[in-house]
Amino acid sequence: MNVLDIERIKNTFNIIKEDGEWINFKHDSGKQANIFPYVTSHFPKSSLDFKFILAEFFRLIFGKVLDQEHKPNEIINSVIKKVEVTNNREQLKEQLRDLINKLFFDDHSLEIFHPKAFNYIYIEKNKEPKRIANFLYNVLLNDKNRKNIYDMCNKESNDNILVKLMIDSMPCLETDDKQKNNKYKKCLSFIIDLFNKDLEFILSDDKFNKDYFEKLLKYYYFYYISQLSIHLSKMFTAKAGNELPYPIYFNLDWERSSKTRKSYEKGWRILDGVIEELFSHVNCLEFLNSRNDDKGVYLYAELKKEVINCMSDEKKDQFIEELNKLIKLYKDYHNKISWGKFPNKGDDINDSIEDKIKELFEVINFQFKNSSSTNEAYRRYKKRFKDFCKEEFLQPWGSLGNRLKLNQEYLIFFTNVCIGNKNKIRQNNLFKEFENRGLFFDKESKKRIINLYERLNILEKKSDSGDAQYVKEIL
Repeated sequence: MNVLDIERIKNTFNIIKEDGEWINFKHDSGKQANIFPYVTSHFPKSSLDFKFILAEFFRLIFGKVLDQEHKPNEIINSVIKKVEVTNNREQLKEQLRDLINKLFFDDHSLEIFHPKAFNYIYIEKNKEPKRIANFLYNVLLNDKNRKNIYDMCNKESNDNILVKLMIDSMPCLETDDKQKNNKYKKCLSFIIDLFNKDLEFILSDDKFNKDYFEKLLKYYYFYYISQLSIHLSKMFTAKAGNELPYPIYFNLDWERSSKTRKSYEKGWRILDGVIEELFSHVNCLEFLNSRNDDKGVYLYAELKKEVINCMSDEKKDQFIEELNKLIKLYKDYHNKISWGKFPNKGDDINDSIEDKIKELFEVINFQFKNSSSTNEAYRRYKKRFKDFCKEEFLQPWGSLGNRLKLNQEYLIFFTNVCIGNKNKIRQNNLFKEFENRGLFFDKESKKRIINLYERLNILEKKSDSGDAQYVKEIL
């Protein structure tokens, strides 16, 4: 019995050879190991508008599908029909129509006056937001919080009669009978657990805050993908899924910085380097998970722990032999690449399985970087996440490139999230909570954060020691 299923690999990658000539080899990741929500096709700029991702996210929660756009007049007419006006006075109806238009619509677009309104944000011929939303919904959100959001959104509220009238007047949506089950591999459980803890906190007052929810989902999307990218780059030396994050340093967007700061060497430069090779990793893992043991999808470190370490010496030798065949198959098809420039290690009899897997990855990565036909796909795959970062967490830094930045709104938001249901938290413990969430700051940035807390009058000093200083919640 083989460890790698070469026939399955040929089917997955559509590898075809006819009359001695290679005619196809499609890098089609996500069939055996679905890890990221990205594809290599072009995508419109509107894909970066998180409003569309949130719309698809809420439709997944409600199990609904929106096949057509509902125009403002259609919705307003539905509201008017539900209102009884004494003596049928048309002037009052027109005044009500104008009021609804001003309160609930902006430039002919529906305002998010209630979380249910997300269900009616229409996206025309753009699959990208749905793909990202499906990824976030299936990977990050647990069953408890799915129910919490659903129940909160369906709770009757008499606080605002116009809001209730709008909700009751919205068109009925079709049930999504084709909603897909979880198909993504869940990695980095410590991030998933922390996301759900923080989400439970922001939902705890039974009042949905759109801005809080959006900030939390945006940041954890960044956090999960960035940490998973670093995790893959470490391959067999990666940390276990329940450990603390790899440090990536942020700057505050209002502070100056320099090349000597940690945020230069240990900030965006780290992340920019590892996302460069994402498409090579997902294809390598697609190969490695085309096995016949059906034990599940494994990343590199998991494969070593769960499969390789459990093999007999004979089985390990067989695995190395199959990896050599796979490497040869890959090189034979991509025969226009100048493989003579590849730092080939040869078939060293002392190679371990880990060495061979690293060689497989390097072969794939070398091909992408040196092929005119596949380099564009390689570039577009990483561009999806990089463009999102530019929208939210990247700041131009002159001749030094870009830096990771956190603005004051995010800082205040995560200060409250880290304090949670307590009234205050020790200053030192607050920075530890930041780091648990992947928010690392050097000494200079910490000083500026403390100065901000002092200006906001939320820093309680009992001495100059960080253990005797408390940060209070920001109301």
